[in-house]
Amino acid sequence: MAPLVDMLNTLSVFALLDNGKVRDQNEDNYYRSDLDPAVDPATGQLFFAVDGVGGHLGGAESSFIACQQLPKYFFDPVRRTMPLMERLAEAIDLTHDEIVAAGLINSLHREMSCTLVALATADRESAIAWLGDSRIYRMRKDRLKQLTTDHSMVQEQVDLGILTEAQAAKHPNRNVVTRTLGGLERNSPDIRPLALQDGDRIILCTDGLHGPVSDAMLADLLKQAKPIEQIVQEAVQLANQNGGPDNIAAIGIQHGNFANVTQSNNSVAQYGQPIGLQYTPPPPRRRWRIWPWR
Repeated sequence: MAPLVDMLNTLSVFALLDNGKVRDQNEDNYYRSDLDPAVDPATGQLFFAVDGVGGHLGGAESSFIACQQLPKYFFDPVRRTMPLMERLAEAIDLTHDEIVAAGLINSLHREMSCTLVALATADRESAIAWLGDSRIYRMRKDRLKQLTTDHSMVQEQVDLGILTEAQAAKHPNRNVVTRTLGGLERNSPDIRPLALQDGDRIILCTDGLHGPVSDAMLADLLKQAKPIEQIVQEAVQLANQNGGPDNIAAIGIQHGNFANVTQSNNSVAQYGQPIGLQYTPPPPRRRWRIWPWR
């Protein structure tokens, strides 16, 4: 694995949000520490995408809270000496508490939560973590591998042999997730070490991308000798061409060179915020009091 200093110099990152073709409000979001002026890159890097869980009020708020609080805890000086996976796990756990606390303030958002896929680096190590059905893919030497396993009802049935992968992809309950960040129950994330090699391409994405874009389609895109920002843009375009049924958050990470492609990393100028989407809470609902007739 490359030393951390080399990793910081050779990571090219591009992130993109899109509403899709059906939803009016975007409940997806992302964070990238390379654009965060408050972060010293020598203390590590953090990239993640989140998706407000469908059907629960407060999806956009939970995603935004995650983008604010998870970096705060991960980069807190108190935790910088912790082993990377322990540091990431504790930051996720504390972020869960923040989302739950915010939900208790507004009874309409009591169950708000979001999915999470994250990649972190520190002390010459890297790791991934996830909750829910957002995914992380890696392209290495023309081979695409899904590094995460969905926390979903249909994935559990696939694991038990009840459903095939093809059946799961079309199942009416395929969007029902079994673990989230926030919500009424505390869920433990899956966390694994990740050894990056020169030329690796990593995609972190919500189901708005990997739902309408099959693994084969994504592999065809990632094999192309194009800058990572162009790959991400074309993947989002393809998702919308295939119906765009959901919000999309996608982060592309290039480690080193891919087929001698020069990474321009011009996303800093176009998308100059570490948090993809700012959240404006709706005005409080007026509580009417009905007086009895006298």
